[in-house]
Amino acid sequence: MKKLFWLAVLVGIDQYSKYWAVHNLKIPRKITDFFTLRFVENSGIAFSIPIPQIILLVVISAIVLYLVYYLWKTELTNPAKISVILITAGALGNLIDRFLNNGKVIDFLSFWDFPIFNLADTFITCGVVLYLFLEILSVPKT
Repeated sequence: MKKLFWLAVLVGIDQYSKYWAVHNLKIPRKITDFFTLRFVENSGIAFSIPIPQIILLVVISAIVLYLVYYLWKTELTNPAKISVILITAGALGNLIDRFLNNGKVIDFLSFWDFPIFNLADTFITCGVVLYLFLEILSVPKT
């Protein structure tokens, strides 16, 4: 049950951050020379790559349903649990966005000239990096 609690907390943080961005970033806010808060709506996937919306929604929905099922039914080590929770929360946060915003995701974090992203994207990235790190550590030494 704790797994679903943390999943809900992360999705809530992501959704609140996007709500805040929509209502407070009509004008971009330069925080430092390399970091700006800037509201954009992204209808594509990673790095704004375009893809037909219905296909995107079906694929992401299937992935999120599988991840929630996997998280609910599988016994995982704590680091693996954290990894799956992060990935699932990010995918669910962006899926909620797409359903609420006509297939678009709200992005607002801008570093240098890197594509603008959001907290859900950060959760996914951190979860995948952690998962890969755990996989590398678990490879038997020959």
